[in-house]
Amino acid sequence: CDVVGFTAYCESRQPEEVISHLQEQTEAYENLALRHDLEKIKTIGDAFMATAGLLKPVENPVLNCVKCGLEMVSMTPRLSGGWQVRVGIHVGPVIAGLVGHRKYLFDVWGDIVNTAARVESHGVIDAVNVSRDAWQQIAGLCRGESLGLVEVKGKGAMEMFRVLSIL
Repeated sequence: CDVVGFTAYCESRQPEEVISHLQEQTEAYENLALRHDLEKIKTIGDAFMATAGLLKPVENPVLNCVKCGLEMVSMTPRLSGGWQVRVGIHVGPVIAGLVGHRKYLFDVWGDIVNTAARVESHGVIDAVNVSRDAWQQIAGLCRGESLGLVEVKGKGAMEMFRVLSIL
């Protein structure tokens, strides 16, 4: 989940205000992630990165992510920052672990992670956007619409979907 227009927002605000709003949003997202059995991986500036099914088995990891994402989108305008967000979801195997010797950080890597980021950045604002692979995991459980083929750096044309609601 990423804040839309965050850089421009920061340019017109005091750092204390930005941090305060980021803290509020991150705490709210952490609570949502816990409620939907997602594992927060990290925040990357204004982005919140999480996984489902990585450390704790869940029946349908994509559905858990979609439910959490829909709540993130609906909650965000009510937070102090008044931001808009985009959520991007993809599905597949990742590499996970710790690297380095200082300030350990559990992280995930791989093409799946990069693809999820591309789905987010090319997706619809104030929406949960999913790849075709992710859509196939939830198609019978959600209402959504195809965004058609979207040209994605390093991927070519990818079909993406916007999730409208849970059935």
